[in-house]
Amino acid sequence: VIDCKYVEAQAFSNGLALVRRGDDQYIEYINKEGVTVISPEITKKWDRVYPFTANNRAMVYKESTGYGLINIKGEEVLPCAYDKLFFLTPYYTRLPYIMYGAASGDGEEAQYMIVNNQGELMEGKYNDLGYMGENGWCAVAENIGEESNGSLRQRWKYIDLKGDTVLELSEKYTWAGPFFPVL
Repeated sequence: VIDCKYVEAQAFSNGLALVRRGDDQYIEYINKEGVTVISPEITKKWDRVYPFTANNRAMVYKESTGYGLINIKGEEVLPCAYDKLFFLTPYYTRLPYIMYGAASGDGEEAQYMIVNNQGELMEGKYNDLGYMGENGWCAVAENIGEESNGSLRQRWKYIDLKGDTVLELSEKYTWAGPFFPVL
């Protein structure tokens, strides 16, 4: 269906596939007709590019500045300014959208943020994040001190898709996971 002119090709994801031609070290995105949608001239701005997700966003990485997101036009919708960028929406859910977590810094100094379905940062910074549950709630934590053994104490709560607190947990909980339906 598509000419054999690529030395690398990944599976289609949301209608686009990452491919690389033999003479070119840069990746391009093609549609299911084999037409280049995002050219190597655009993708060479990043050191790494990833497949598109269900919300028409793809992660990109620049070694000098960090991770970001692009749209299907190849435009950065979240600048490459984060030390980490990861999925908050687990693959095993039935959620129709993808949310991301973004982090700056490491260890106790890390600041985590939530990136919404449009690729925009939501209000709020946290010291830890859990996964997004099927109810649209995400577990977030704030550092509140240290235990006598030197380990970090955190207080967990759940926030909704607007960033509003929907459930605060007691300090006795050391982690909070996502909500899933009981089968």
